[in-house]
Amino acid sequence: MPSSVEFVLHQAVEIAFVTLLAFLASFVPLRAVGFTLLAIVLLICGYRMLKMALTKRVSLEGKGVFITGCDTGFGNSLARRLASLGFRVFAGCYRPDDEEAQALKASCGEALHIIPLDVSSDSSVTHAAKYVKEHLGEGGLWGVVNNAGQNVCGEAELCTMDMYKRIMDINMFGAVRVTKAFLPMIRRSKGRILNVSSVNGRVGIPRRAPYTMSKYALEGFSDVLRLEMRQWGVKVILIEPGSFGGSTAILRNSNLERIKNEVNTMWEEATVEVKEDYGKDYHFDVVSSISRAIAKAPSSFASVINAMEDALLTEDPKTRYLIGGGKGLYDNFKVSVVLRMILPDVLTDLLIDRFIWKRSLRPRLLRNQ
Repeated sequence: MPSSVEFVLHQAVEIAFVTLLAFLASFVPLRAVGFTLLAIVLLICGYRMLKMALTKRVSLEGKGVFITGCDTGFGNSLARRLASLGFRVFAGCYRPDDEEAQALKASCGEALHIIPLDVSSDSSVTHAAKYVKEHLGEGGLWGVVNNAGQNVCGEAELCTMDMYKRIMDINMFGAVRVTKAFLPMIRRSKGRILNVSSVNGRVGIPRRAPYTMSKYALEGFSDVLRLEMRQWGVKVILIEPGSFGGSTAILRNSNLERIKNEVNTMWEEATVEVKEDYGKDYHFDVVSSISRAIAKAPSSFASVINAMEDALLTEDPKTRYLIGGGKGLYDNFKVSVVLRMILPDVLTDLLIDRFIWKRSLRPRLLRNQ
């Protein structure tokens, strides 16, 4: 079954299951409900165990993988995982001399190569491709993981054009740049291209316009490339993490300081009219919203790394891996993606506005009306 159809059916089953639980107690005795739920759980567990037992994995012998954005976060953890499995890992790092990159190299030894990489630079990507080609083993290059990315937080009207351009250059054109440079090697091995998108590549959330645009574009590029590469036996796969921003460095440390500085820049460069309409309190509430996102982030993103491993090693991987994050029983962002698939926009917009965005302030102009 095509993975896209499988994904839709899986989400439909989840929704039907939740609906069933909501109404079951009204029509069936409590004991029967318990036995029914137990039977369903056992069936799901049995299905997953059988699926795992029948899943075939590719041979790792001599295979190489190139990963961008390995300084921290997903890229760093994936590099460690793949090196431990026996891959020859080429880890692209924006700051190769920093502590995180050096710790990565020390933990993986000869199985891993640190490569200086700026995905927004043609010459840097060309140099990285040349290095990988010269140091590949007989197994060739099996995978490229386009993971490097940045975020900007702020109202679409207040984000500067420089911010829009930079985020597109890193998140979107960076992935295109890397893919074009490495595709000849991937084509010869009939390997994999993994593009790390986001739930924001499937649904728009306020105050993330540049990031959302870049991920929507990356999804479109991946869809086209997947079709074009079928004839070569190359698989193109999208990884779509949910609410993990607070778990990775994209909203922490130096990136958090950069985002706060950009919020200041947005306000400084806004016109008098825009400042009067929005109000300073409303605009700077974006910093508080980042703190709330960090607090709600899961302590681990192992589920994302597991999905990446599956995409690289399974003989018949999915075309999309939608991975829920957050600390609760479910991820609001993942739910919003599912709702966007089955509900009209007017209802999805209302639900996102009421239950996901949860703005604590309103613009000054609206407060005064």
